[in-house]
Amino acid sequence: MMAASNGTGQELATTLSKSTISGGSDAIQIFQLVHRLNILAKWFNNDLDKAKAALQGRCVLELGCGQGDMTVALAHLVQNQLHDEDSEHHDNVAKGKILALDPGDLDYGAPYTLRQAQKHISDSASGLGKCINWIQYDPIEYLENLDTQNEGTSTADGLPDFIILAHSIFYLPNEDYFSRLLRALHNAAAQSQTQNKNGDPPRLLLAEWGLRVTNPAAEAHVLAVEIQKARPIEEGNVQCVISPARIVELAKEAGWRIEREAWIECPQVDDGKWEVGAVKADTKLDGLHEDSEIKRKYQRMLELSEKEGEVRSMDVWTGVFGLE
Repeated sequence: MMAASNGTGQELATTLSKSTISGGSDAIQIFQLVHRLNILAKWFNNDLDKAKAALQGRCVLELGCGQGDMTVALAHLVQNQLHDEDSEHHDNVAKGKILALDPGDLDYGAPYTLRQAQKHISDSASGLGKCINWIQYDPIEYLENLDTQNEGTSTADGLPDFIILAHSIFYLPNEDYFSRLLRALHNAAAQSQTQNKNGDPPRLLLAEWGLRVTNPAAEAHVLAVEIQKARPIEEGNVQCVISPARIVELAKEAGWRIEREAWIECPQVDDGKWEVGAVKADTKLDGLHEDSEIKRKYQRMLELSEKEGEVRSMDVWTGVFGLE
């Protein structure tokens, strides 16, 4: 099984979608899950089988889990139990664990809230919820209090083998917070490495919109993000826009070493369309001069969204980091 963009990836995404609140008949949800599987493949040399081998039985800390799109894909890989027909077999597979953390209000989200979406996954017949621990907590505070958080559990249960941020950096409040988060992650990973000397060192796996386009129809998505960087929408998806080069720079300053980078070109998801729609509906341009850069970008975004027809999504950057 190579990258998940083939038929096998589509089939797996369809199966995984049955564990989500949107259900297996929702094409939008299936494409979102295909994209998450492609991200996982990119992190492991474009091979989902390698991702499965690396993650099975491991502890994964996912920051910014949201409604759980990446979480269900991770849960499948760490336990590999999805296709077991006999539920009695579920207790015999490798005991992987997902620490799915998000500081968001559990009543946030539409058409389903975080609470509804996470509960649906936990209660799903697939059994994937058995390896997911949903955590509502500020990421930095959680990392700074790992010992307290994990009292009564074994070291292996409490400290992560992999730390993942998949499409969650843009949700952070600002660049300074991201920098402090990287340092807190480094400290937690260093602690994990010290206490697990015979194991592989922890890895930091990142994926975010790369502010790059290979399809002209995705330029409107980039412009929508740049407009929101200057004029954030309250409770919008874009609060902290950081380029891949800057992410690598901040990670190095925090003690992380980039091991490899890869791109996913123009993923088949609707995020570009959603962000353009959000800017049209909610961005306030009052008080700006007609020749201001933001207004020029806004007009260009409108022209592109109408000229190109369907707005596509920009390229996605992925990076794998190890401790310095």
